[in-house]
Amino acid sequence: MKLRVVLIALLPILTLLIINSPMEVDAQASVNLQIFISDHCGKHAPSGANLKVNIISSNGTTHTYENIAAYNDTHSLLNVTLAEGNYTIEVKWMDVPVAKTQITLVNNTTITILTETTLVKFRVKSYGSDKGLGDATLRLSREGMDMGDYSTNSNGEVEVLLPYGDYIIEEIKWRGRTVLEDRSFSVDGSRCIQTVDLECRVGGIRVFITDEKGIPIESDKVKVKLLRGDTIVEGPVQPTESGYVIFDLIPFDYYTIIVDFRIRWNGISSVREVCRKSIELSEAALGDKSYVEEHI
Repeated sequence: MKLRVVLIALLPILTLLIINSPMEVDAQASVNLQIFISDHCGKHAPSGANLKVNIISSNGTTHTYENIAAYNDTHSLLNVTLAEGNYTIEVKWMDVPVAKTQITLVNNTTITILTETTLVKFRVKSYGSDKGLGDATLRLSREGMDMGDYSTNSNGEVEVLLPYGDYIIEEIKWRGRTVLEDRSFSVDGSRCIQTVDLECRVGGIRVFITDEKGIPIESDKVKVKLLRGDTIVEGPVQPTESGYVIFDLIPFDYYTIIVDFRIRWNGISSVREVCRKSIELSEAALGDKSYVEEHI
C-alpha cells in the first residue's frame, strides 16, 4: 500500500522530467553558399535575365535561381542558404549549359565557376575599309536556336557574351537594307575577347567633275544628286574645289548620277541637267578600292 502511494506521488515528477528532457532531432544544419560566376577567363560577368543556375540536391530536389545580378565587371554573385549535403550546380547562359560542378557543403563556402563563354566583339564595316556602320542590327542563331538581335554603336561595334558553339549571322540590317547574311563563325575558349570583322555590302562612289579640258568647274555652279530608281539617296551637293563629290557608305545597288549646272543668261539664272549617268556599286566594281570612281 505504501509502495503504491509513493509511485502515485512520483508520477507527476516523472512526467515533468520526460517533457523537459532533451531529445535527439534529426535535422541538418544550414550553411551559406556564395557562387561567383564569370566567363572562361574570369574577366566578364554574365548576369541578368540570360543567367540561370540550378542547384540539385542528392535527393533530386532542384532549386532554380534567375535574374542574377552582377557583383562587379568580372563576376556575378549568387548568395544562397542550403542544408548541409551534396549538390550538383548547373549554370545556363542564354538557355545553353555552360558549366556544371559538384560540391559537398559542411560549412559556409565560397566558390567561383568559370563558364564556357567568351566575349565576342563584332565590327560591322563597309566593304574594303574600316568605316563602321553605326546603328546596324545583327541577328544571330546557334545550332538552329535564335540568339537575339544586337545593335552596333556609332563606331559600328557591339560586344556580346556568347556560349561556345557554332553560329550564323542570319542577317545584318543597316538603314533598312540587308547588307550581309548567312555568315558563319565559331566561339571557343582560345582567347578572352574574340573579334569578328564583318565587311558588308556597303561602299562609296566618288565623282570627278571637270570641263572638257579636265579643269574642275566652279563648285557654286554645279549640283550633283545620287538616285536609286526615282528616289534621291544623296544630294544635291556641290563638288569640292578639286572637283570631287563623294557619296560615302552607300549600300550596293545600281544608281544614277545627275549633274545639274547653273547658268545665267540675260540676267536670268536657271538650272539645267547636263549629265545623267548610271553606275553600279558592287564588290566587282570596287575591286580593291574604297570607291567606285566616275569622271564626268
